[in-house]
Amino acid sequence: MIVDNVSNKVFISVCIPVYNGDNYIRDSIESVLNQTEKKFELLVVDNCSTDQTLNIVAEYDDPRIRVFVNKRNLGADANFNRCIELAKGEFIVLLSHDDVLIPTALEVFSKALVLDSEVGLAYSSYYIIDERSKKLHLISKDAEDIVMTGKEAFIRLAKGNPIQCTMIRREIYVRLGSWDPNIIISDWDMWCRIALAGYKVAYFKDPQNCYRVHSKNSTKSFIRINEFNSGIFKGIRKVFDAIPVNSDLQKLRPIAVNEWIVASIIKHLIFSLVRGKWTDIKKDIDLFTEIVRWVGMYRMIPSFSILLLKRIRRWFGKRLLV
Repeated sequence: MIVDNVSNKVFISVCIPVYNGDNYIRDSIESVLNQTEKKFELLVVDNCSTDQTLNIVAEYDDPRIRVFVNKRNLGADANFNRCIELAKGEFIVLLSHDDVLIPTALEVFSKALVLDSEVGLAYSSYYIIDERSKKLHLISKDAEDIVMTGKEAFIRLAKGNPIQCTMIRREIYVRLGSWDPNIIISDWDMWCRIALAGYKVAYFKDPQNCYRVHSKNSTKSFIRINEFNSGIFKGIRKVFDAIPVNSDLQKLRPIAVNEWIVASIIKHLIFSLVRGKWTDIKKDIDLFTEIVRWVGMYRMIPSFSILLLKRIRRWFGKRLLV
């Protein structure tokens, strides 16, 4: 629990960027209003919704809620940045309109940032829920609370994106800039920038938020797999290009591309070969060739071999359970 005087020291901005979110926006808003930490503002930034989103938001009579409507649809990431511009809090939480916070989220996350000024980002394990808010899975990386150095956090991030919802210091956005709307993995890019800037990252083992899975929230559903993988690679290159060439973190290149992209390319390549989709085959091979040149073959093989063994073990494990 937070020490008694913590709530007198912080002011939190919870921002909900939304576009056509009338199915879930009520759950999201109420999850914020039901927080154990009461000193916050709730910003709802509407991206030109055409459904009942704004009518639902208007039902709430709470002075902590501020509503903004964009003059035009800015796109998802640009609307995240709009939220940051409008937020007044010392700490900022960006909450997707279809996700929810567990009641202790603001209390737990703010604890880490208040008690250690070097912590720039706090996150936790989280539940995956369905359309009816039924808990499907718990996504958890560690059995204990951890405060990582920036380097330790980046090593973890190179293996994927364990972070779904965060609380971040406002000063970080002032120092490092906002989300990059030009890359698919703009969230991962931001977490990496924070870690590489030397901020500590706090992780809490107890879940503090829920990520909703439904038919309209998958980026891949709107982008061809080829283009999606190319976009992921663009984001990875951007992050590593910001790291000094002689840094030992550069050795994480093959781990990043193998975990993020290569398995998907191989799976899609096999599918395309079976279906005879020669245009897709060429795109997959060209992307794989570009990745190998960037990583270096001598670096690529060991990491890829480990990944392949993991995939084979996972596949046989599933087969044995059938």
